[in-house]
Amino acid sequence: MKWCPKCGKAKSISEFNKCKNRYDGVSGHCKDCKKQYRLKTAKHIQERSKEWRQTHGKEEYVKLSKYMARLKINGCKICVYDNCDA
Repeated sequence: MKWCPKCGKAKSISEFNKCKNRYDGVSGHCKDCKKQYRLKTAKHIQERSKEWRQTHGKEEYVKLSKYMARLKINGCKICVYDNCDA
C-alpha cells in the first residue's frame, strides 16, 4: 500500500505508475490523480504551446535550417557519416 498525497488515500502499488528515479520505484501520485491533472491542464498547455509557436516559431525554423545546412556541409559528428540524411 502507498499513500497518494493528492487525493489523500492509501492505494495499492498497482494504482501508481512506475518511476525508476524514485526510491520505491513508483510515482508519487496515483494514476487517477495524474489523469485528472492532465485533463485539467491540457487546454492551458495547448494554449501556451500555440502562443509560443506563434512568437518563436519563425526564429526556431531559421535556426533549424541553418543547423541542417551546416550538417550537410560538415557531416554528422555523432554518427560519423560524411553525408548524414538526418
